[in-house]
Amino acid sequence: MKSDTSRSRPHPLDGDSDLQFKCLLPDHPSFDFAVNTMVYQPGASLRMVEMHVMEHGLIMLEGSGVYRLGDSWYPVAAGDFIWMGPWCPQWFGALGKVPAKYLIYKNWNRHPLGDAKK
Repeated sequence: MKSDTSRSRPHPLDGDSDLQFKCLLPDHPSFDFAVNTMVYQPGASLRMVEMHVMEHGLIMLEGSGVYRLGDSWYPVAAGDFIWMGPWCPQWFGALGKVPAKYLIYKNWNRHPLGDAKK
């Protein structure tokens, strides 16, 4: 498998330079798991509420913010862990004077209903 060095550099999410993501694993079918870091400058947030078909989770590495899960809002800071079930509405906004950073993981390159060939 060919190495993709561009994946190791952070990239703006949806063109927003205050929100950077970095893929830590190759986007290749042999990897059925995605691990990324997200860095939000103070005051930056996701531009919309998201929902994903797969369960996933994150661990806050630096800074703090507020995370919306469903209809509830949770203050989060470095060291906090969040697990999100499939189809759970979610949103994050950074608070404080330093960037907020988390590591997020999720199933990737998997069919949500399992292997349809079985």
